[in-house]
Amino acid sequence: MTCNCDAAQSRKTNICLLTGFLGAGKTTLLKELMSSFHNRKIGVIVNDFGKVNIDYQLVETEGLTMAEVSNGSIFCACVKDKFVDSLIAMASYDLELLFIEASGLADPSNIQPILDGIARKTNEKYEFTTSLCVIDGEHFIKMSGILPALKRQVENSGIILVNKADLFDLETKAELIRKVHEFNAGAEVIVTTYCRFDVGTLFETSSVPMNPDQETSNTPETRPVTISMEAIEPLDFKCVKAFLKETIPSTYRLKGFIQTHDGDFEVSAVNERIEIKMTRKSLTKTELIAISSVGITLYNVILKASKTCLGEKMKIS
Repeated sequence: MTCNCDAAQSRKTNICLLTGFLGAGKTTLLKELMSSFHNRKIGVIVNDFGKVNIDYQLVETEGLTMAEVSNGSIFCACVKDKFVDSLIAMASYDLELLFIEASGLADPSNIQPILDGIARKTNEKYEFTTSLCVIDGEHFIKMSGILPALKRQVENSGIILVNKADLFDLETKAELIRKVHEFNAGAEVIVTTYCRFDVGTLFETSSVPMNPDQETSNTPETRPVTISMEAIEPLDFKCVKAFLKETIPSTYRLKGFIQTHDGDFEVSAVNERIEIKMTRKSLTKTELIAISSVGITLYNVILKASKTCLGEKMKIS
C-alpha cells in the first residue's frame, strides 16, 4: 500500500466566506452547503455578535470539525485574535472546504490581510476561493443606506444571493439587482428562496472580487449594543410571546431558544417579522440574543417588558 501523505500535505483548503445582514439567511445557507458537500471533508467556523453563539448551536453536528467565535465580529480587533487562532487550528485537520459564517454586521474588507498574516503559520494551507453574500430582499434597500457594513459585504463578495424572493414583487426584484450592481458591478446575482441554488460548480472557479485592501469598519467603537437574556425555569408561552412583542420593535435582530411549559422553541425575528417554531434540541434553559436598533435604550425596553410580562424571570446581561 502506498502512502499518499505528500498529497494530503499539499492539498489546499478552499475557504468559503458567508456574509449577510442579520436574519438574511446565512445559517440557512450554511446548512444547505453542509448538506450539499456532506461527502467532502469540511470544517465550519461560526461567528456571532452575542456572548452566546446561537448560530453555532443551530448547525452543530456530531463528527464535524467546528469552531465558534462569539461576542464580536471576526474582522474587529476585539475578537480577531480568536478568529486567527481558529484558522491556525483548523489548518491541521487537512480539510477540503472551510465554511466561515460571519456575524450579521461583519465588514470583511480586511479578510485577505488576515489570511496573508497566517500563511506561514499554516504552511500556506488556505486558498480563499469563494465569497458569498446573502441579502434580505425584504429589507436590504432600506438597511443598506443606514448600515455601512451591508455595502461592504456586497462589495467584497463574488456571488450575491438575493434571498426571500417569496416576500417581494418583480419591481422590487429589479431594484434589488440594480442596487447590488451599484455596489458591485461584477457580482453574480442569484435570486433565491430559503437560499436554494445550484451549488455544483461553486468551488470550480474563484468567486472572490479583487478589491484593494481596506480597513474594516468593524471597530470596538462601532460595535452594536447586544444583549443576552437567560431564564433557568420554563416560561409561560403566552407570556413569552407578549415579551417578544414588546421587545422586537427595538431590535435589528432577536434569536435564540425558549423553554416553556408547552415545549421547547426556536425564535427568529428580523425587524418586526417573527418566527417561532418547535425545536428538536433538548433545552435546559431559555437563551436569547438581541441586537439593538435603538442603542442602549434597549436595556430599558427589555427590563420593562421582562418585569411586565415575565415577572423578572429573565436574567439580562
